[in-house]
Amino acid sequence: MTDAPSTAIYISGFSLDNIGQGKEGQEDFKTAFEQYGEITKVKIGGKNKPFAFVTFADLESRDKAVEGGDATIGGDTCVVAAQTSVSTPKERKPRNEADAPRDPGFAIYVSGFSAETEKDEFNTIFGSYGDITRVKVGGKDKPFAFVTFADEASRDAAVEAGAATIGGEECEVAAQTSVSKPKAKKAKKAKAPAAAQAAPGFAIYVSGFSLETDKDEFNTVFGSYGDITRVKVAGKDKPFAFVTFAEEASRDAAVEAGAATIGGEECEVAAQTSVAKPKAKKARAKREIDTSGFAIYVSGFSLPDTTEDSLSETFGSFGDINRVKIGGKDKPFAFVTFETEEERDAAVAAGSASVCGAECVVAAQTSN
Repeated sequence: MTDAPSTAIYISGFSLDNIGQGKEGQEDFKTAFEQYGEITKVKIGGKNKPFAFVTFADLESRDKAVEGGDATIGGDTCVVAAQTSVSTPKERKPRNEADAPRDPGFAIYVSGFSAETEKDEFNTIFGSYGDITRVKVGGKDKPFAFVTFADEASRDAAVEAGAATIGGEECEVAAQTSVSKPKAKKAKKAKAPAAAQAAPGFAIYVSGFSLETDKDEFNTVFGSYGDITRVKVAGKDKPFAFVTFAEEASRDAAVEAGAATIGGEECEVAAQTSVAKPKAKKARAKREIDTSGFAIYVSGFSLPDTTEDSLSETFGSFGDINRVKIGGKDKPFAFVTFETEEERDAAVAAGSASVCGAECVVAAQTSN
């Protein structure tokens, strides 16, 4: 592995109000540091906590600037530090083309910065490693970002450089590349019938995140694998989510990537594909409710909190609903009838559902 030291210095402690705008501001830094050698580039970033990178033509000039210590820019005394060395990454073994999922670009995962950090700061700090095609920032309490490069070499250079200072905070940097094949989940019951294999789009099942997690975080974390058409979050004590992609390849790439970090929590990711056939329920006394069609049986909610409209809203994400019927007083129950069998099976596969704050049992209504 050969070293490829950066020839840039990192400057912080100045105020944007005390330097010129645009090229004039760059000239202020050139004037302060040109005594040490030829300067090839100046980048200024940040609003609340501004910073700058000054790149020299050679390593010797950079070292002289660092040895010169603090510098005065726009009347402010600024801290000067070297932009640490970048090592050429190890050659990576090619994956089996048949098993490899679609690579979500060449992205790095960055954490440890403040919520006030601007997107431009990521372009400024990591742009020295290569062309950046996309920056995505997510999270509120524990913000994080994905910075995607145009090529693998640039991504690897940023990772090898290690921690980065962003907005005055020391941030962790890691590659968003590992593809660990998840363990096969044991089937709950007998293999589902062919008609039940259709999932609601191409969805993944995500668990392990906190209740405070925003929907936008799922779009940010999984959007790198492809277009997302829907995000559904449910559960109170043990929250879970379904993230539906527009394409099967995108869904498979997200599953192959394995666990994902969402809101600072390590979350499990699995494909939402299998539909386990529920146990046959014992025949109840004949009811005056028509359960023909493709219906599910829902129990565990309370009256009068739960209405036909609230049930339609909860299960409408799985498909078109033809009819909702509520029965029972002491132990209320409901039948929700879908347009197609596939939609009914998708609702059953999701398992329990949260209806008006109550965790409800869901099963297929197959016998009349």
